[in-house]
Order: sequence, then structure tokens, then C-alpha cells
Amino acid sequence: MLYYGNNLVTPGTLRTGGGTGASSLNDLNDCSISQPANNDVLVYDSSENAFVNTPSYTLAKIPVETATPQASVTIDPYKMYSFGTLSRSLTIVFNTSAEIQGYVAQYCFTFTCGTNGAITLPQTCLYNNGSAPELVAGRTYEFNISNNLVVVGEFY
Repeated sequence: MLYYGNNLVTPGTLRTGGGTGASSLNDLNDCSISQPANNDVLVYDSSENAFVNTPSYTLAKIPVETATPQASVTIDPYKMYSFGTLSRSLTIVFNTSAEIQGYVAQYCFTFTCGTNGAITLPQTCLYNNGSAPELVAGRTYEFNISNNLVVVGEFY
């Protein structure tokens, strides 16, 4: 959501005041904002003195346990993936070509561990205790990876 003062701005174009521009967001006299692209969020960038599209998260559900189970899956940054129940080994591959220069690429996914559930990440990934956590059947896990640093949440 974007606010101008205390007013919520709906997607489309906002024009207020008359004036020659602003040196900061608080000094806006004249403003034109276009529709964000690809579910992005408009954020004011003071170095650019303009609103820019910033990636926002979308949820993608990928059933990995189907009639023909997947051995690996490629995930995009800036999305949250839900794999459902995982009852086998799954290799995660990062789609680094979808990363946006100047933004930290974060890869996120969640799943419920079934019998024999296991995740393999790229070798460049580091866990805070040096090794991947032991997955327990029936528990739900959320993985968040930024700068190849892995944070894992375990829920039960």
C-alpha cells in the first residue's frame, strides 16, 4: 500500500498540488505514480528522487508429491513456495537469472515433513550451526535463504 499524507493511494495515477517537484517525499508538491508492475510495491528512492518498483512476495504452490514425484525443483527469488507434504528427498535449485541487480535475493519455501522427507540445498548455502537440521515427520518447516545464509523455522 502507498500512502500520501494520511490518505491511502489506490493504484493508478496520483496528482496533487502544483509546483516544481520535491527534494524529498515529505516535500512533494507534484507527483505522478503509475501502476506497479508484476505485483511489485512502489517505494520512494531518495537517491533517484522517484518512485521505483520493488519486488514483493507472491505465494506459489508446487505439489512435489504427485503421481510422478519430482527429484528437484527450481525456485525463483522474491516468492514464497509451498511444497505441501514432502515424503522423499528433494533438491532445491535457485534461479539466479531471476535475481534483480541491487536487491538482495531471498529464496523462501515451506513444507510439512512426511516419512523420509529431506531437502538438499546448493553447496554454497550455510546453516547457522554448520549443518542442516534433522527433519522430523509431522513438523512443518520454513526455509529463508539470503546471501546463501539459511534460516530454518520448525513448527509443531
